[in-house]
Amino acid sequence: MKKYFVIIFLLILTSYSTVTSASNVSTIYTGTDVEVLNKNGIQVNNILLDTEITCRDSGNLEGVINSDNSIDTIKWAFLDINNNLISLESRKLTNTNSINLYNYIDEIDFSSLGVGKYIFKLFIKSNNESYKIIDDIITTTKQEDIDTKDIAILNMKYINISQSIGGEQGHKGTYAIDLVGLNRNVESLYAPFDGTIKKIYSVNNQQNFVWLQSDKKIKCADGSYDYITVMTGHDNDISDLYIGKKIKQGDIYYKEGNSGKATGNHIHLEVGKGKVTEKGWKKNKYGKWEVENHIKPDQVFYITNESTIINTIDLAFTKTPCLRDSRKKS
Repeated sequence: MKKYFVIIFLLILTSYSTVTSASNVSTIYTGTDVEVLNKNGIQVNNILLDTEITCRDSGNLEGVINSDNSIDTIKWAFLDINNNLISLESRKLTNTNSINLYNYIDEIDFSSLGVGKYIFKLFIKSNNESYKIIDDIITTTKQEDIDTKDIAILNMKYINISQSIGGEQGHKGTYAIDLVGLNRNVESLYAPFDGTIKKIYSVNNQQNFVWLQSDKKIKCADGSYDYITVMTGHDNDISDLYIGKKIKQGDIYYKEGNSGKATGNHIHLEVGKGKVTEKGWKKNKYGKWEVENHIKPDQVFYITNESTIINTIDLAFTKTPCLRDSRKKS
């Protein structure tokens, strides 16, 4: 279960080491489902915390904190339900007025928690004042094995996004991303699910767009179930692909390229919910082609520990343990 919330407290103690004690906190703001808050020079945008996670899960934490003054410290704590401290961590910061919480997801170790209910608190210190940004109860449940056959996996050796959704140029108004792998090498995309090639658009072996539709409804990262269509572009050679071809999850079926108007090797990738129609795509109000029923890639794809994440820009993909090899040996 996810929820947006913003709770900011002013700490009245001068000792920052005692910020986890509820009896020493003076509330200056409480609220829920607030996407943007500007209070005392601290602005909080789109705080998102998974309040129900599974053991071994890194959890999900998002949001941006901005301050009129320099942010000196970020600090977080886990407590049991009786407010007994379990762990306390902090990081000193220099010359920054902004924090993207997603950058700390690998350091804030939700995976160390056993099954049960816990209190999670997160603070910042700015201009010699300490503020509590998050104070909420999280529930950890037993890890349920996720069969990779039931999900869509963004599956490359290196996940490196060079242009994200809604950018200028060819992505304007779309949910397209560009994947470049590592150091502009020509790298492969492994099929995210068992699927069938439903449409190909290629003019004189240029652009080479391919629509791969899942053979069944699959679980998306946002919790929904639906057929999923992945549209990819710019592979230099798709002579081995044809409409009706079956692709197994983990098969290499597409590679980085520069066909069409691409300025360098990459894969243009878009995701749509539902089955492919005859058209397969449409022009948006900016005159850019986009896959039909487009959806943000991080609302669909999982990423497993088989991939090395280099840069996802502003997208927050769900990570999951890989319980079976999701790639065919090439």
